Amino acid sequence: FNLGLLLQQAGGTESAEKAFRAALRIDSALTDASVALAHLLDGSGRPAEATAELERAMEANPARAAPAYNLALVCIERHNLDAAESLLTRAMQAEPGFAQTYGALAGVCFRSGRAREADAWYRKALSLGAERAHYRAIERELVRVDHLKGSEGSLPHRNKTSAELDLPASRMSDHGESS
Repeated sequence: FNLGLLLQQAGGTESAEKAFRAALRIDSALTDASVALAHLLDGSGRPAEATAELERAMEANPARAAPAYNLALVCIERHNLDAAESLLTRAMQAEPGFAQTYGALAGVCFRSGRAREADAWYRKALSLGAERAHYRAIERELVRVDHLKGSEGSLPHRNKTSAELDLPASRMSDHGESS
């Protein structure tokens, strides 16, 4: 697995892919290798293979948050918020301490016009040590909405882009965990 990371950093995409696949042949439940392989495949213009790898990793690692979390980020990018929320709930159940899950849930809820839920998930993410900088746009919007003193129904129902919500720019996050 570590060889794959080094090869990927050096620009050896094909060699890195082989190294990640070799690591997964040794231990098919190696979460970091699955997430890294999915990143590599996605970055190589092979999103369907990346998605399939994350789905395989979710089956092999039902107690790990990273595969479901990363697949949820793909769904967010594709504006499939219902699927993203379902995957994030699965990630949260698998690893309740995985802070990024709560931050992503805050973004999904906010984009769905559910500011109160977004605020609760945002606060939970921060309480678990998520970096506040990742969620500045959500924080600004929640403060603005709070000042409006309106109901959740009065929020704009427009889907914001990942960039507008300071969500990860790529489809997937490199927030894998060590196995």
